[in-house]
Amino acid sequence: MGLQLGLFINQRMKQELRMTPQLQQAIRLLLLSRVELIEELQQELSANPLLEELEGQDDVTEAQSEGEPTQEELTQEEPTQEEPTQEEPIQEEPIQEEVDWERYLDEQSARPVEDRLYQHNEELPSFENTYSRNESLSEHLTWQLEVSTLHEDVRRVALTLIGYLDDNGYLRDADLEAIALKLNVTAEQAQEGLCALQALDPIGVGARDLRECLLLQARFYELGPLFEAVVSEHLHDIERRRYPQIAKAQGVGVEEIYDVTRRLQQLTPHPGSAFSSESPIYVVPDLYVTFEDGAYVVRTNDEGVPRLKINSYYRRLLRQTQDQEAKQYVTERLNAAQALIKSVSQRKQTIVRVMESIIRHQEPFFREGPEHLKPLILKTIADDLELHESTISRVTSNKYVQTPRGLFDLKFFFNSMIQSDEGSDLASEAVKTKIRKLISEENPRKPYSDQQLATLLAEEGLRIARRTVAKYRESMHILSSAQRKQHF
Repeated sequence: MGLQLGLFINQRMKQELRMTPQLQQAIRLLLLSRVELIEELQQELSANPLLEELEGQDDVTEAQSEGEPTQEELTQEEPTQEEPTQEEPIQEEPIQEEVDWERYLDEQSARPVEDRLYQHNEELPSFENTYSRNESLSEHLTWQLEVSTLHEDVRRVALTLIGYLDDNGYLRDADLEAIALKLNVTAEQAQEGLCALQALDPIGVGARDLRECLLLQARFYELGPLFEAVVSEHLHDIERRRYPQIAKAQGVGVEEIYDVTRRLQQLTPHPGSAFSSESPIYVVPDLYVTFEDGAYVVRTNDEGVPRLKINSYYRRLLRQTQDQEAKQYVTERLNAAQALIKSVSQRKQTIVRVMESIIRHQEPFFREGPEHLKPLILKTIADDLELHESTISRVTSNKYVQTPRGLFDLKFFFNSMIQSDEGSDLASEAVKTKIRKLISEENPRKPYSDQQLATLLAEEGLRIARRTVAKYRESMHILSSAQRKQHF
């Protein structure tokens, strides 16, 4: 039987997530606190003439009567439209972005997000409870590692490398071989520790130089092989604006290099700089959690947050003007305005969904108090909501929730695990609560030492080392036994 050769054509459809500037904006908005979001929206209102603030029901009615899409209509997914030629009239429907937004942020919530504020004033935090300070880069990274699923040796390497970071988030003078020898780990585990650090938020942290920092961000945002090649080989040429030479070397058109340059300007050359401020901050809740009709309800704090809509004058101008330059400008501003409105809406829904997932996993805390806080890691919530771990990290950064049990940083609900003798797992925050309670009940003339606290915890079935007790005590800013002792 002879060997037959044939030529077959196989056509397949492939769905991909394209990381466009609009999606980059949506991801960036997740990291902002409520106050930062307000500042951002105010700046956009000043910069984009197509945006205006929606105030009250009258504006909604007026917008609808003029055929103007409301915020809700703008944030709904619409069917793809073919781009009109210059001879064809511009369509009134919002221009379709190239991103499958639902795949990444999954805006479909189990129930609609309500806009109204929590009104029970007796539950509002006292003024002294609203005082906080900016989280340091080291604290932000350490927290992510502590609630990760990394192998312990890899985690130790990553934690050690944090100590070598400068204020901008760059890794300086870190010898991986020497660190591996000091920690008694393999060279492979040391390299894995570096990769684990570089996978954390903010993206680009742990880079050894600017080129590596930009490449880490390019890979995360999936900016493509051309972008990575330009960053790897032509950063010096970019600085000198030698675009034709770069295009020739890469075998592409100059316009493609211009596009790379525009995207390059949107990246962050100093990923750690946002954490460098030591100035104090006053906390305003981003979320409210209340117990209503036998269930916990999550609402966003929208007080002072501008509600955006599209300016109807410019929509009419887009339909009526024959000036192609004016049409192009208005279309670009329209795209930017619609993307921002959609990003803000999805940010809100994503934050609520994350908080609802936290409540599902930490219901014993909400029912019975801090001593019943369970171990929880980012991956658990990410898997529950089918989101990336870095997205959960962004959502929980700089966000606060007012609950029936007090005001908490969202990171409070994520804890490493400590196992008791009974086999049950307790969160580190629950152990801190037990330590705080023991100290509050001690004899002020004979305060408990860290070893005595460890012994008392062991009697409750929690066997942890004295140095761990000391670490938790110091993290709660509680003085040592010698300093707590009162002579009277």
